[in-house]
Amino acid sequence: MTITTFTKPVCKVLAEEALALLQPLAAKHGIRITIGGGSFDSSSLTEKFVFEAVAEDGRKPLSSIDRSLVEAYGLDPDKEHKDSRGLIHKISGVNRGGSILTHDQNGKGPYRWPLASAQRVFGGEIKFPKAKDGTREVPPPSFA
Repeated sequence: MTITTFTKPVCKVLAEEALALLQPLAAKHGIRITIGGGSFDSSSLTEKFVFEAVAEDGRKPLSSIDRSLVEAYGLDPDKEHKDSRGLIHKISGVNRGGSILTHDQNGKGPYRWPLASAQRVFGGEIKFPKAKDGTREVPPPSFA
């Protein structure tokens, strides 16, 4: 079949076929490849593929920097939480706004949790480091 113009259905089929061709590469390197959106007009298609490292359980791994921030917030980075829909969430990072990011057991996400909600579900209280003079607490670094 020769493509003379790009339409939404044609773009969807091409993206899915390209993704299928990339799956052996994903399996070879132990990564996850997903379609991350794209754009098209009548004569061209630009598709975005997302390459992600995954942990043994299929979820996005927590970086050492995010792990230390999560622990500074008093959260247990290894704790899992089952939500009302039956999805099991595990912390996968911290975004620039300070929200806690999780991925579910299927690797879908990120889901954004306000810090107060994450603390209620994933444990503890904030453990701010003490100021040099020892008289007051210092908040964690800003993500802005």
